[in-house]
Amino acid sequence: MSDSTETIKSLIFHVEECAHRIAHYNIEKQRSEEKLKEMLCHTKHGAHTHEFLDYKITITTGSNLTLDKNAFYEYLTGLKKIDSRYDVVKPVSSYEINKKAIKNLEMFGSNDDIELMNKFIKRTDKKLHIRIVKDEPIVDSDVYDFSVDSVLSDDIIQ
Repeated sequence: MSDSTETIKSLIFHVEECAHRIAHYNIEKQRSEEKLKEMLCHTKHGAHTHEFLDYKITITTGSNLTLDKNAFYEYLTGLKKIDSRYDVVKPVSSYEINKKAIKNLEMFGSNDDIELMNKFIKRTDKKLHIRIVKDEPIVDSDVYDFSVDSVLSDDIIQ
């Protein structure tokens, strides 16, 4: 094997090993954080800073809220309503960036159009993410080789 093949294999192994260690450490960290929350008797919803020896420990707890759009529609069309003083869901206007249109503009559009777009559409690099999945061989199964050599050799009558 070439040096680059060995280097790539080594990097794949190292990335997989790091990912495994990070997952393990994240689980351990979550356990310690939960225990710390219990030991400091943190029961509040929200953020609170606890003082312990020379440490200031800020613990934040809370809930993620999502809207069930189907149930909300049923609520809107129903007769029973929440008191209007409590506006628990408020409508907002939003804009969505059309990535397909941007790709088409960049391929076929004029330089003036691209320049105008770049004034209000800003780009930043995404965090690099590499996912490595190892193909495991199938054990105790018929393995079919679909290469040209196997097809030709299998078709020869002996």
